[in-house]
Amino acid sequence: MLTFCDQGVSSASNFVVGLAVARLAGPAEFGAYMLTYTLWLVIVGCHRSIVTEPIIVNTAGRDDPETLSHGVSAELLLGASVSAIALVGGLTALAFGARVATPMLAMAPWFAALLVQDYWRAMAFKQRRPGLALVNDSMFAAVQVLAAGTFWLMGWRSVGSMITAWGLGATAGALLGLIWFPASARPRAGRQLVKRLWPLSRWMLAEFVTGFTADQAYLVLVAGLLSGVAYGGFRAGFNLMGPVLVILLAGGNVGLPEAAARTKSDDPDDLPRYARRMSLLATAGIAAYGVVVAVAGGRLLRLLYGAQFGRYGLLATLAAVQYVIYALVFGQGIALKAAGRMRRLWRIRALIAVLSLTSVFALVRVLGTNGAGWGGVATAVYYTAGIWWLYHKELIQGGGGASGGAGKRESATADAVTTAHVTAVEAVAGVRLRPEIVTYATIGAAAEAARATRSAARAAGEAPAPLGAARTNGNSVGRAAGSDQVRPSGGNSQS
Repeated sequence: MLTFCDQGVSSASNFVVGLAVARLAGPAEFGAYMLTYTLWLVIVGCHRSIVTEPIIVNTAGRDDPETLSHGVSAELLLGASVSAIALVGGLTALAFGARVATPMLAMAPWFAALLVQDYWRAMAFKQRRPGLALVNDSMFAAVQVLAAGTFWLMGWRSVGSMITAWGLGATAGALLGLIWFPASARPRAGRQLVKRLWPLSRWMLAEFVTGFTADQAYLVLVAGLLSGVAYGGFRAGFNLMGPVLVILLAGGNVGLPEAAARTKSDDPDDLPRYARRMSLLATAGIAAYGVVVAVAGGRLLRLLYGAQFGRYGLLATLAAVQYVIYALVFGQGIALKAAGRMRRLWRIRALIAVLSLTSVFALVRVLGTNGAGWGGVATAVYYTAGIWWLYHKELIQGGGGASGGAGKRESATADAVTTAHVTAVEAVAGVRLRPEIVTYATIGAAAEAARATRSAARAAGEAPAPLGAARTNGNSVGRAAGSDQVRPSGGNSQS
């Protein structure tokens, strides 16, 4: 329940900032803000891949204050780098008169605080203290609302003021975390930690890139195809379905650990049965909300975003259809991740990305603004068809779970994930991170085993074995980390 509440507070805070920007600045500026926010999601995914999630996996089942402290140094270093890039990008956009310049420059000072606050949330869930995450996010939201209200009363009513209030809230959350967790600000320690985590984090980063490209890259493409006003209307219609993310994320938090446990069940139909139940519940919940958006989309847009957005009701309807289609295979997607079918998922996502971007480009050219909405529906259809085909091929025809057929060829996950790693999986799920962390745990185990092997070799005066050579008795952790289910064809990963 605390995880669900925390997710609600975090999502509501982002949703409210978007509403404020839309009402203050209109569709064009709102579109520029949403494009910047999409780029922020890329940064969030990268920082979680490079720092947060590798730390959670590598310290699974144990307390490591030094690593946790150095993680803050890494986040500050990453935040400073992103701020410099945003500043240069914002000034360049300003020189060319692009609307995205204002939100980029307004966000530039706050990246370090935003990343550290998100890091504290992750560490709170890692330590099974979700109440701390809820308190931190509540402080974030309270300071943000207070700052926004103060700016409003002072007459500063702009996109920049709303983003500044967001940054101040993040700063409050980042500072609050210092009460509960150790922290250091040593750039060298941060760089060393990132380098040490890279054998694991590169896989997470690759998974994030492929996943983001398949799921959300078309949102960036549409920004280049539509006018500023039209793009703002498209994003407003799409954002009306934002509240259902609470259902999806909370469902993933609960569903992944349970699905992972069912991969070891003696009943071959246990995991498929659970996947069907998850999909049914997700579809029912999203459809119930989606019907409201589909029927009253235009009126809701006028009420929440302003009168200028009322004419984009069809886009809200299409967004509702898109999310319902996604929900049809919600449980099947979780089951595939829990069973360790990662490489095949990456291949499907790569194909979805190509089909999605091609369809969106063609539909926008033919249908204009509404084509962007239909492109989103097409993306959902591609995703659902791909996941459904892969699920039946791997878990139904292949025998279900992590055994039988193709499952036997990819059984390393079920054998290699220890109880401590499953605990880490549950913690990560609570942080809204990628469910496929179950698979990453095997890579983390391999990295730890490799480090131990290399240390022993140095002590004995021998040449250390390469990282991928780590092995254990019986089922090889090194083999698990390099098996087909966890190694993408090109090299790294994240969500």
